[in-house]
Amino acid sequence: MIVRKTGLPEEGEIVLCTVKRILRDSVFVSLDEFENLEGIIHISEVAAGRIRAIFDYVREGKPVICKVIGRNLEHHSVNLSLRRVSDVQRQKKTEELKKEQKAEKMLEVAAKELNIKPEEVFSKVGKLLIQEYNTLNAGLEEMAKSPDNILIKKGVDKKLATTITELVKQRVKPSEVKISRTLMIRNKHPDGIERIKALLKRVEDFAKAQKKEMELIYMGSPRYKLVIKAEDYKVAEGLMKDLEVFLKTEAKKSESEADLIKENKP
Repeated sequence: MIVRKTGLPEEGEIVLCTVKRILRDSVFVSLDEFENLEGIIHISEVAAGRIRAIFDYVREGKPVICKVIGRNLEHHSVNLSLRRVSDVQRQKKTEELKKEQKAEKMLEVAAKELNIKPEEVFSKVGKLLIQEYNTLNAGLEEMAKSPDNILIKKGVDKKLATTITELVKQRVKPSEVKISRTLMIRNKHPDGIERIKALLKRVEDFAKAQKKEMELIYMGSPRYKLVIKAEDYKVAEGLMKDLEVFLKTEAKKSESEADLIKENKP
C-alpha cells in the first residue's frame, strides 16, 4: 500500500498485515494500510484448537488478513486475531485491496500525465480522499458520480484536480447494488386493472422523485418483481422501506391489496 491511513483501526475492522517477528506464544506484525502501526497476534488467536507449531500457520515476511480485537491507545498498537476472520471477510478484504491497488495506479497515471512525482499526488490527493471516504477507491467512486469537482472544492490545485477528475470519470464505474421484492397486488373492483395501473404509476413517480432507479417487472397476475438500484445496500434498503410505506398508503386509497415479499435466496 502506498497511501496509508493515520491513527488506529476500529475494533472489529479487517486489516492487511505483514508478519515481522514470530515468538513462541505470539506474532508481531505491521499493519500495511496504516502509518507506523504494529500489532500482536497471541498464539490463542492464530488458529482454533491446540497449536503445536506456530510456524505451521505464519511465516516472516508473509501477508496475513486479521481482525482487530483490541486497541492500545497509549502504546499505539492493536491486538489482532487470525482465527476470527471468516472466509467471506477474507474474500471481501482481498477484493477491497485489489480495488485500492487499481486506485493507486490511477493516481500514478495522473502524475505521469502532469509530469510530477507520484508521491506528490498521493500526498495532496490520496491522503485527502482516504481521510474523507476511508478508502482511496471509495473516494474515486464518489468523484466519478459527483457532478461537481470534489477535489477543487477541497482546495486541491485546479490543474491537478481537473486531470484526476477527468481520468476518474473515464475509468471508474461507481459501485451499484440491487435488491428486489415480490410485489403482490390485487383489486376486486370492476375497474381493478386500471386502479392497479394507476397505483403502479404513482409508485414509479415516487421512486423518480427520490432520484433512485426502480424497475417493475410483470411476472403474471398478481405478481410483479420490484427492483431497486442504489449506490449501496443501506440506501437501497432505506428506499425499499419508504416505498413499502408509500405503497400501503396508496393501495388503501385505491381499495387495493398490496404486499412486498422478501425473496428467499437458495
